[in-house]
Amino acid sequence: MSDIPYSISQVVELAGISRRTLRYYVAQGVLMPPVGHGRKAHYTVEHIERVRKVRELQEGGLTLSQIRNAFEQAERLEQDPDHSVMTDHPIEKAASVFGAGSSHGWNHLPASGELLVLVRADLPVERAEIIKQAVATMMASLEGENTNDD
Repeated sequence: MSDIPYSISQVVELAGISRRTLRYYVAQGVLMPPVGHGRKAHYTVEHIERVRKVRELQEGGLTLSQIRNAFEQAERLEQDPDHSVMTDHPIEKAASVFGAGSSHGWNHLPASGELLVLVRADLPVERAEIIKQAVATMMASLEGENTNDD
């Protein structure tokens, strides 16, 4: 973790956003509040990296709510990394390949008009195939449910 303090002016310049957007991200729970209070409040390099990740995910089509949920899930997995491995469900097995809290790049895997899956860019081909198969199984299951509802 970096100990270098950044002012709000420095963060918005480095991250390419407005002060209003920065405050909105904090209010929406996708960015942690600054360290400290009042005039001593400051940001860290982790704040800047998180803002950049949020922007990247938004450009990929995710809403702030979806991004917040993804960050919360990653934090839960970081606290209990073996959770998703303790199941035979193919989707949860596929989820176990993600390194929660990883700083690696991500690739988009469009599954349908309503689903976008993010996979680590450095993911081995075999694991990527497991994810693709699990997503295909899930989508087929969802399509079957929609057919039965008609």
